[in-house]
Amino acid sequence: MEHEITLGQRSKRFVRDLFGISGSGQTMPRERRMPPSLHLAECTGESRVQVLDAMKAFLVENDLPLTADNVLAAHSAFTGNNLRLRRKIALHLQSGLPVTQEWLESQAEDDRQDSDVADQIDQMADLLDSSVSDFQLTAIRARTAVSDYGRSIEESVSEIGVAGDPGSQTLAGWLEISQRMIAQSLQFEERLRRSETEAQKLRYELEKVRRLADIDHMTGLPNRRGFDSLLEEELRKANENIEPLSVAFCDIDNFKRVNDTWGHDTGDRVISSVARSLAKLTDDKCHAARHGGEEFVMLFRGISLDEAFLRLNEAREALSQRRFVKEASDEVIGAVTFSGGIADVFAYESPRFALRAADEALYRAKHAGRNRICLAER
Repeated sequence: MEHEITLGQRSKRFVRDLFGISGSGQTMPRERRMPPSLHLAECTGESRVQVLDAMKAFLVENDLPLTADNVLAAHSAFTGNNLRLRRKIALHLQSGLPVTQEWLESQAEDDRQDSDVADQIDQMADLLDSSVSDFQLTAIRARTAVSDYGRSIEESVSEIGVAGDPGSQTLAGWLEISQRMIAQSLQFEERLRRSETEAQKLRYELEKVRRLADIDHMTGLPNRRGFDSLLEEELRKANENIEPLSVAFCDIDNFKRVNDTWGHDTGDRVISSVARSLAKLTDDKCHAARHGGEEFVMLFRGISLDEAFLRLNEAREALSQRRFVKEASDEVIGAVTFSGGIADVFAYESPRFALRAADEALYRAKHAGRNRICLAER
């Protein structure tokens, strides 16, 4: 019993120290308030032990059952695989609140809802695309075979017509039947050609569906999956053209309070309004995406980190000057603000590390009072 109490106390102190949380729930003045976020495959020696100890201490501190889902959630947060969950846990603990099983499951459910629909659409599109490809190939082969057959009959009829006796009734009847067969084969060939055209149109529609799977239905912005494709493309262009590239995470401040006080319809309107504010910055080199929930992510190519910071900060300032009202009753909601963190992609070993740095800068912006943009530390 003495050993268990000592282990529990050690675990609690360990987690609070990693997150910079004191026993009273107040944040301690420490430079590092988050545990190291390294993929376990990249961890060696002490760093691997530290990540594993952080996962263990997190589960013990919050009295969470040792289930596969909970271990996976701890792994995702402490290795940086899920930056959103990582920051949510830190802010939750910073507020002095325990991470309960119900709360952790609600965060996991949010992530599943963000990705499940897009994944299902993509899977259906893959199956349909495979079916369409098979049908189109079959139609092409059938049309070719019918066309060859029709030409063969036509050539045979022509030869017999030249060599045969025009007065023979048997030959005339056979020629008439052959002509009908030729006409029917031409009609069948035309139907197959139309089927090929329809299959091509269906494939085009499937591509549209696939693109829609990368779009957030509420805001019209790319979703998290769409952003991953954008990041890959913009990184390629930035490397080819030797251009700077910055990434920013943005998160609506006190959004849970908006939902709890004014309802989810108002919360959706707030998300859409912030999305429109960020979308005004976009062009062929600047992209905004909804990363999930009340969180957005942005890419800035071709401008310096300082210029990207200024543009994002101007959008933040403009939004903070607006006053929102509840649509149904005209009750005043007040100001809506967001916080952000921004990083130079090429200042880090990989885009994943740059995303992590931007996320940690966002955490610092939240901790410093919200409604501000912070540059990632280098």
